[in-house]
Amino acid sequence: MTRKKTACLVGLLGLLAGCGNDQTAQESLSRLPKGKALGAMVTAIFVKPQPFRADPAAVATVRGALEKAGQPVLLVTVPSRGADLFAPYGQNGPVITWATSAQQSIALDDGLLVATRGFGPDLMSASVPSLAQVSRATGTSHRDYYDLDGADQNRHFAYDCTFAPAGMEAVEVFGATYPTRKVTESCAGPDASFVNIYWFDADGRLRQSDQHATPGLPTVQIGRVVD
Repeated sequence: MTRKKTACLVGLLGLLAGCGNDQTAQESLSRLPKGKALGAMVTAIFVKPQPFRADPAAVATVRGALEKAGQPVLLVTVPSRGADLFAPYGQNGPVITWATSAQQSIALDDGLLVATRGFGPDLMSASVPSLAQVSRATGTSHRDYYDLDGADQNRHFAYDCTFAPAGMEAVEVFGATYPTRKVTESCAGPDASFVNIYWFDADGRLRQSDQHATPGLPTVQIGRVVD
C-alpha cells in the first residue's frame, strides 16, 4: 500500500478528499453524506459529550463504506479524550504505525502497543510480550516503558505481569458484535499497577484490547473495525 493511498483512509474527512485511484474505495465513499452532513455524523459518533451512544445508523453507514473500501481500520479510544478511526500509515519490520488526519498515531507490534504520538503524554517506546504469549493466557511477562517528563527527560518504568483467562464475552466494535475469549494481563511495578485486557475473536484474531501506555495515558482501547 502506498503512503498516498493510505492517506486517503486516514480520518473520515480525509476519506472524502478524493485522493488516490482506488475505484472501489471511491465508489463506496461516494455514498457517504458530504459536507455538513458528514461533519454532523462524525460529531455524533466521536465528539458528543460523554456518556453517549452514537447513532447506530451513522455508525452503520460509515462502517459499510469502510468495509467496501477494503483497507484495515482501527477504532482507538482514550477515555475522557474521545475516539477516532486510524488507518495503517507505515511499517517497520513487524511494527505497524496507524494514524489519523489529526496527526495522532499509535505503533503496534502484532497488535500490542509499543508507541504513541500526538496524544500529549506519549509512550516513546516499549518492550512487550508476543501476541502468542498473550493468547496462551498463562505464565508471566516483563514490560519496559519509556516516556518523557515535563522537562523532556527520558523516564523508564518496569512492570512484571501475569496472564490469566477471563472467560467468554461478547464485545461491540464500531457497530458489530463479536463473541470473544477474554484474557487479562495484571502488571505491577514500583510506581503503579494496571491490567491490560485482550479480546480474541472466533478466528483467534485480537479484536479489541485495553492497553496501558504511560502514567498520563493509562488506557488506550484499540478495536479492529476492518481486517
